[in-house]
Amino acid sequence: MHNQTHPARKFPSLRLLAALLALAVWPALSGCVVIAAGAVGAGAVAFVRGELATNVEHDLDAVYRAAQTVLARQEFARIEERKSGQDAQLVYRTALDKRVEIKLEKVTARLTRVGIRVGLVGDQVLSLTLLDQIRAELE
Repeated sequence: MHNQTHPARKFPSLRLLAALLALAVWPALSGCVVIAAGAVGAGAVAFVRGELATNVEHDLDAVYRAAQTVLARQEFARIEERKSGQDAQLVYRTALDKRVEIKLEKVTARLTRVGIRVGLVGDQVLSLTLLDQIRAELE
């Protein structure tokens, strides 16, 4: 009878290494990274497939005006602005010709969904900066 040890028993750290590697790579493959979480309804922020998404506790008109102010302050070139009673879209370009798109959607009379995408694949840092400035403008 041979005294062979199964490879997995011989190297248990290989299983652990494979599991850790899978856990480390999973968020990148899923396309979704949660940045911060706050109260339900407003405050939770996610960066999903290149778009920052959150809700803010202000009406659509106020968020639209705040976004316009922030984008103008950044000296981005205005490409297009559209607004209805239910939603809005602001499209601008940076000096390096990155497309900045902010989509707003009325959830309730006092809650607006905000989506921010910068560039083709998304720029998380600039998106968060714009969101922070919009929130500051609303205060």
